[in-house]
Amino acid sequence: MRNYDANAHLQKCIYDKLHELFYTDLFYRKDTNQTIALALFAGYQAGAILGMARTWIFNDFKDDVAHLNTQLKKIMLLNT
Repeated sequence: MRNYDANAHLQKCIYDKLHELFYTDLFYRKDTNQTIALALFAGYQAGAILGMARTWIFNDFKDDVAHLNTQLKKIMLLNT
C-alpha cells in the first residue's frame, strides 16, 4: 500500500511541475533558446522525481524484507 501512495504522490508531483513549467512559462516565452532550456529543465526535474520514486520503493521493499527476516528468525528460534 505504501508503494501505491508514493507512486500516486510522485505522479502528481511530476504532473504539477511539468504543468507549471510548460503552461505558465513556456507558452509565454518569445525566446526559443530559453524555451528549450526550460523544457530540458522540466525533463531533468521529472527524471529526478522518478529517481526518488525508485529509491523510495526500494527502501520500502528493503524494510519489508528485513521485517520478514526478523520474523523468520523468531520462528526458527521458537522451533529449536
